[in-house]
Amino acid sequence: MKRALMAVLAAGWLAGCHDSGLRNVDVQPMTASELTAANQKVQRLEQEKADLAGQIRQAQATAAELDRKLKQQEAAADSAATELEVLKAEVARQKDLLGRLDQDKLSAQAAEAEAKLKTAEEQTRKWEIDKAQLQKDLVRHEQELAVLREEIAKRDARLEQLAAKPPAARPKPPAATPKPPAAASKPSAETPKPPPPGTTISGEIIQSRADMARASVGSAVGVVRGAKLPIYRGQALIGYLHVSEVSPKESAGFVVDRRQEVKVVDRVLVQVK
Repeated sequence: MKRALMAVLAAGWLAGCHDSGLRNVDVQPMTASELTAANQKVQRLEQEKADLAGQIRQAQATAAELDRKLKQQEAAADSAATELEVLKAEVARQKDLLGRLDQDKLSAQAAEAEAKLKTAEEQTRKWEIDKAQLQKDLVRHEQELAVLREEIAKRDARLEQLAAKPPAARPKPPAATPKPPAAASKPSAETPKPPPPGTTISGEIIQSRADMARASVGSAVGVVRGAKLPIYRGQALIGYLHVSEVSPKESAGFVVDRRQEVKVVDRVLVQVK
């Protein structure tokens, strides 16, 4: 088909030349090789034309995509510019508000903060003083406890001496006066009978110093270390004696849960178990 097209073109060209007055031109007919070369050249030109058309279409598509992206970028830039203007206006408004703040109110707030700081410093100093005083009281209480322990040890030693000392000789009664039988069954005063369980024994505070006290009841009536003995003045509860040292007839320790100052002759109650 291409050869027929080339023949038609050649014929048309010859006719044109004839119509144009080129009748005297000597036109040589094309040989087969020249016709083949011409056909190949036409094919090559058509292929180049098709390639250029494809490149043009691709370039047009790329240009359209770039144009779309450019429009998106322009829209984003416009939006960013609008937001920037809004932010600038907000910053200007905030600066204006800061400039209008009441200076007296700011001064009052600063003064209040300074007063709170001073109060905190005073409280800290007070706590330090209280801490030092508590440490001194602790040392003093330990010293007083040592004194009480020494006094209890001395009394225990004295009681042991009295218990070990033989009773004084008594004169024998006359032979004509027999001893009553009931007297033989009377218990000795040196070995009192322990109170029955459930009995409440009342003693007294015989020494009081700061937060420490000593009572006239001991292990003979069931007092043990760690016991908490209620202390009364009349019907009023004064506090509790937390026993830390105990002897048969006395006990000593710290006063806890104190309502009032403990005084000598305040009552101490022991519930015999």
